[in-house]
Amino acid sequence: DMREVQQELEGLELGPEEDTETQAFLQRSFAAQQAGLRATAALQAERRAELDEIEARLAAALDAIEMGRPRAMEVTWRLDLRSSVGSKMAPGLLQRVVDGDHSARILTSVDLSANRFGPDGAAALSVVLGHLSGLRELRISETGMKAEGALVLVKSIVALPMLNTLDLSFNGLGGGECLPDLGAALCLLPRLTDLRLSANKLGSDTAVLVNGLTGLIRLDLSDNELGWNSASVLAGVPRSCLKILDLSSNNISSECVQSLGEALESFDALEELRIGNNLLQATGTVQLLECLRRVKYLRHLDLRSISLPLYTCNCLDCRLSNPPNI
Repeated sequence: DMREVQQELEGLELGPEEDTETQAFLQRSFAAQQAGLRATAALQAERRAELDEIEARLAAALDAIEMGRPRAMEVTWRLDLRSSVGSKMAPGLLQRVVDGDHSARILTSVDLSANRFGPDGAAALSVVLGHLSGLRELRISETGMKAEGALVLVKSIVALPMLNTLDLSFNGLGGGECLPDLGAALCLLPRLTDLRLSANKLGSDTAVLVNGLTGLIRLDLSDNELGWNSASVLAGVPRSCLKILDLSSNNISSECVQSLGEALESFDALEELRIGNNLLQATGTVQLLECLRRVKYLRHLDLRSISLPLYTCNCLDCRLSNPPNI
C-alpha cells in the first residue's frame, strides 16, 4: 500500500552520521516506489473498468436472450484478459453464461486464449465447460495449463456432442507424465475434426496424443521439435479423413525427409501440407516433391523459408502430377 510505504520511509530517522548522498538515495528510492505504486494502481483501475464493461455487455446479452429474442443466434465470445485479474474472472464469467438456460444452449464458440490461468484455472473451467451442450469450438491456447490441466479439462468436455474444434497450442504440454491419459481422453471426443497442438515441445510424445483420432480433418503439429521423429509420429496418425496437415517449424532436415515423404504418401485425402520454416535444402526439397507426387488430392503446399533454387522451382510441375498452389 502506498500510504504504508510512505509512512515507513518518512518515519526513518537519519542520524548525523548519515551523509547527504545517503539521504538523496533514500529520497530517490521513495520517489521510484511512489511512481511504481501509482502505475500499478492505474493499471488495476483500467483493468477493473474493462471487466465492468465486459460484464455489462454480457449481462445485456443474457437479458436479451431471456426476453425471448432470436433463439437460433450463435454467440461467439472471445475473452482476452491477460492479467491475473482476468485469469481469475474467466471461470466466473463463463458461469454466468451457464446460469442462463438459453445461453448455455446457443453458445457455440469459446475462446479463452492468452489467459494465464494455469492448471488450477483449467480445473475451475472444466466445471463450467461441461454444461455448454451446444459448444462446437473451444480455443484455449497460451494458458499455461500444462498437460495435467489439459487432461482435467478434456475429460470434462468428452460428453459434448457437437464439439469439433479444439485448440491447445502454446500450453507447455510436452514432457507431462499424463500425456497418454490425455491422448486417451482426446479419443473420446466423438466429433473432433480439428485439433491444434502447435508450440508444445511435444517431440516424440506427439504420437500418444494423435494416435487413434480417426475423424481428424485438420491437424496442426507446427513448432513441436519433431525433427527425426516426424515420420514415426505420422505413422500413427489416422489418414483416411485428414485434409490439412501443418508440420512447419519442426527442425525437419534433408537427412530425414525421405522417411517423412514416404509416410506422407499414404495420406490419400491430404489436400494441404504446410512444411515451411524447416531445415530442408534443395536436394531434400526435391526428394519431398518426388514423394508428394503420389498424393493425388494435394492442392496447397506451403514451402515458405525453405531453400528453393531455380531448378527446383522449374521442376515443380513435372514432379507433381497435379501441381498444387505453392
